[in-house]
Amino acid sequence: MNSRCIKASLFRSSTEKLESLKNMVQLMKSIHFTGRDSWKPIQSGILLSTTTVLDLFDVLVGTGNYRFLMTGRLTQDCVENLFSSICGKGDAHPSPVLFRHNLRLISLSQYMNNAPTSSYDTDDGAYFLDFLKSQPRRATEPPAVCDNEDCSFIQHTFSSRQTMDTVDANVLYLLAGWSTRREKQKLSSCTECLSVICGDAGDAPLEAVLMTEKNYSGLTYPSSAVYAAVQVAEELFRCHQSSLLTMTNIENYLRQEFDRHYDSSSFPDCHVAVRSVVARFFRLRLHIYSKHVTETFSAEQRNGVQYGSRSAYCRTKIC
Repeated sequence: MNSRCIKASLFRSSTEKLESLKNMVQLMKSIHFTGRDSWKPIQSGILLSTTTVLDLFDVLVGTGNYRFLMTGRLTQDCVENLFSSICGKGDAHPSPVLFRHNLRLISLSQYMNNAPTSSYDTDDGAYFLDFLKSQPRRATEPPAVCDNEDCSFIQHTFSSRQTMDTVDANVLYLLAGWSTRREKQKLSSCTECLSVICGDAGDAPLEAVLMTEKNYSGLTYPSSAVYAAVQVAEELFRCHQSSLLTMTNIENYLRQEFDRHYDSSSFPDCHVAVRSVVARFFRLRLHIYSKHVTETFSAEQRNGVQYGSRSAYCRTKIC
């Protein structure tokens, strides 16, 4: 009734387990308690839960397409863990307002690092706690605009190439290739768009050394037009990087800035392939930056602070 691993789950071949559940149903129907001979609530509860598991097994596994039924997924342990964590904040019977405040603290703790005493490993995903903690820009404030002189880039060139080292340039080209490959999978039927976004290894620039080393016939070389567009996108991202934490709808704003500074009218507009590649690049770039922000925040707050784990059951300390 509470299996949490595959081996303990109910399979079609689990005849002994199913027979035990059926015997429990018969036992609850015929059992008698001392004192008054009346029906007890515990009998109704066991009959209801056991019959439900047997019926679900027949529908999902017996006549369905599922291989097994893990009954641990049917319990309300997650709800009880949440309630116990909320009540563990100091009040066993919290008011609605206190309940909401404690629930907010526990929810925010899921964006922080794991507690040292928890049994969970650190996730490789990006945490967005700093983005949540940042105050959004007021609607009356004008958006941060990056002028051409401030950004110091020309339309089809990458002006900061002189300040970028070889490693950054190679990584940028690799990210452009990744974005191109992801978009290529969606445009497999449009040869015109593929000819615009896909390049050839023989025409690759000097920044393609990392791409060549990591390519095992699975990566896609971006075209010169796509690489030039990604260079402009990277320059825009660097210009606005210091103000990203105070902005809202960042990805949409970066796309608008790219359309304002880059002329893509000469490319086919059937699938707006170049803009789609740049949009994928912006999403990946924001993911990398958010992970960097989280790691920096964790390093600064690591000394003597216990963070909430992924499970709401663990005790957390919110500073």
